[in-house]
Amino acid sequence: MCVVYLSKADGSLGANFNRLLVDSGHAIVEDARDNEFDPMQWWPQPKNSTLPGKENSDVKKFVGSVKSDKYHYPDCRWAKKISPENEIWFSGSEDARGKGYVPCGVCHPP
Repeated sequence: MCVVYLSKADGSLGANFNRLLVDSGHAIVEDARDNEFDPMQWWPQPKNSTLPGKENSDVKKFVGSVKSDKYHYPDCRWAKKISPENEIWFSGSEDARGKGYVPCGVCHPP
Protein backbone atom coordinates (compact mmCIF):
# COMPACT_ATOMS: atom_id res chain seq x y z
CA MET A 1 0.00 0.00 0.00
CA CYS A 2 1.20 3.50 -0.69
CA VAL A 3 0.02 7.07 -1.06
CA VAL A 4 1.04 8.61 -4.37
CA TYR A 5 1.54 12.35 -4.80
CA LEU A 6 1.87 14.09 -8.13
CA SER A 7 4.82 16.44 -8.38
CA LYS A 8 4.57 20.10 -9.29
CA ALA A 9 6.77 21.72 -11.93
CA ASP A 10 9.05 23.05 -9.17
CA GLY A 11 9.55 19.51 -7.81
CA SER A 12 7.42 19.98 -4.69
CA LEU A 13 4.57 17.66 -3.74
CA GLY A 14 1.35 18.22 -5.61
CA ALA A 15 -2.06 16.59 -5.41
CA ASN A 16 -2.70 13.30 -3.63
CA PHE A 17 -3.27 10.92 -6.57
CA ASN A 18 -5.09 8.40 -4.36
CA ARG A 19 -7.62 11.08 -3.36
CA LEU A 20 -8.06 12.09 -7.01
CA LEU A 21 -8.92 8.48 -7.90
CA VAL A 22 -11.50 8.22 -5.10
CA ASP A 23 -13.00 11.67 -5.84
CA SER A 24 -13.41 10.78 -9.52
CA GLY A 25 -15.14 7.48 -8.69
CA HIS A 26 -12.31 5.30 -10.06
CA ALA A 27 -11.41 3.85 -6.64
CA ILE A 28 -12.78 3.42 -3.13
CA VAL A 29 -11.00 3.45 0.21
CA GLU A 30 -10.42 0.00 1.67
CA ASP A 31 -8.54 0.89 4.85
CA ALA A 32 -6.84 -2.09 6.49
CA ARG A 33 -6.39 -0.07 9.72
CA ASP A 34 -3.05 -1.77 10.42
CA ASN A 35 -0.89 0.46 8.26
CA GLU A 36 0.78 3.84 8.63
CA PHE A 37 -1.65 5.66 6.32
CA ASP A 38 -4.81 7.40 7.43
CA PRO A 39 -7.08 8.03 4.42
CA MET A 40 -9.38 10.10 6.64
CA GLN A 41 -6.72 12.83 6.50
CA TRP A 42 -7.17 13.21 2.72
CA TRP A 43 -10.47 15.09 3.12
CA PRO A 44 -11.65 17.88 5.43
CA GLN A 45 -13.80 16.12 8.00
CA PRO A 46 -17.33 17.32 8.68
CA LYS A 47 -18.83 16.38 12.03
CA ASN A 48 -20.46 13.14 10.81
CA SER A 49 -18.37 11.47 8.14
CA THR A 50 -17.20 8.13 6.84
CA LEU A 51 -14.59 7.06 4.38
CA PRO A 52 -15.39 8.08 0.78
CA GLY A 53 -16.76 5.10 -1.10
CA LYS A 54 -18.26 3.66 2.10
CA GLU A 55 -21.92 4.53 1.97
CA ASN A 56 -23.77 4.74 5.28
CA SER A 57 -27.38 5.87 5.19
CA ASP A 58 -27.15 7.28 8.74
CA VAL A 59 -24.30 9.64 7.87
CA LYS A 60 -24.76 12.78 5.80
CA LYS A 61 -21.69 13.28 3.60
CA PHE A 62 -22.82 15.70 0.91
CA VAL A 63 -25.08 18.72 0.82
CA GLY A 64 -27.14 20.31 -1.92
CA SER A 65 -29.75 22.99 -2.23
CA VAL A 66 -33.40 22.39 -2.98
CA LYS A 67 -32.99 25.29 -5.44
CA SER A 68 -30.14 23.66 -7.40
CA ASP A 69 -29.19 20.31 -8.90
CA LYS A 70 -25.59 20.24 -7.56
CA TYR A 71 -24.23 18.40 -4.52
CA HIS A 72 -21.10 19.39 -2.63
CA TYR A 73 -18.66 18.47 0.11
CA PRO A 74 -19.85 20.40 3.20
CA ASP A 75 -16.68 22.53 3.20
CA CYS A 76 -17.11 23.65 -0.44
CA ARG A 77 -17.36 27.42 -0.90
CA TRP A 78 -20.69 26.93 -2.71
CA ALA A 79 -22.08 24.64 0.00
CA LYS A 80 -21.37 27.32 2.57
CA LYS A 81 -23.65 29.70 0.66
CA ILE A 82 -26.68 27.42 0.97
CA SER A 83 -29.12 28.75 3.55
CA PRO A 84 -30.05 26.14 6.19
CA GLU A 85 -33.71 26.09 5.14
CA ASN A 86 -32.66 25.12 1.57
CA GLU A 87 -30.18 22.38 2.54
CA ILE A 88 -30.73 18.79 1.48
CA TRP A 89 -28.26 16.21 2.78
CA PHE A 90 -27.14 12.97 1.15
CA SER A 91 -25.53 9.86 2.61
CA GLY A 92 -23.31 9.45 -0.44
CA SER A 93 -22.90 10.12 -4.12
CA GLU A 94 -25.33 7.34 -5.07
CA ASP A 95 -27.96 8.93 -2.83
CA ALA A 96 -27.41 12.37 -4.39
CA ARG A 97 -27.36 11.10 -7.98
CA GLY A 98 -30.42 8.97 -7.31
CA LYS A 99 -32.29 12.16 -6.41
CA GLY A 100 -31.23 13.89 -9.64
CA TYR A 101 -28.24 15.85 -8.31
CA VAL A 102 -24.90 16.13 -10.10
CA PRO A 103 -21.42 16.72 -8.60
CA CYS A 104 -20.18 20.26 -8.04
CA GLY A 105 -17.57 21.38 -10.55
CA VAL A 106 -15.59 23.18 -7.85
CA CYS A 107 -15.19 20.64 -5.01
CA HIS A 108 -15.60 17.56 -7.28
CA PRO A 109 -17.38 15.06 -5.01
CA PRO A 110 -17.51 11.50 -6.38
